[in-house]
Amino acid sequence: MIVFSLIGIIDAGYVSYNLLNGLLPVCQPGFECAKVLESPWLNFGPIAISYVGLVFFLIFLIAGSLYFLDIRPRVVKKWLHYQSIIGLLFAIYVIVLMAFVIKGWCLYCLISGTTALIMFGLTQLCVKR
Repeated sequence: MIVFSLIGIIDAGYVSYNLLNGLLPVCQPGFECAKVLESPWLNFGPIAISYVGLVFFLIFLIAGSLYFLDIRPRVVKKWLHYQSIIGLLFAIYVIVLMAFVIKGWCLYCLISGTTALIMFGLTQLCVKR
């Protein structure tokens, strides 16, 4: 969980850093990152979705670290469980938007969504043991 949290932080942090500086992240051929990231669907008012993702992954890193260190494991397990569900739903929301509303794909959004999906799976394994 900690490794995937770090991947998510790097991904969302890179996009957030660029957006804060009025830039668009460099996108690979075949992806339409600018179209997706400039879409009003991926903003909550003035807040870009990448900022929300960055906070999500930071909180997950903290909770995952607490779990690893065995600090209040029952509370942390519940927190990780619910947070992973929120992350999964949010990832599905973004993917549906890219596929059916925006009709363009952002590599960074896909990395973030895939990371959230993996973290959901890992969390479900942890919660059940």
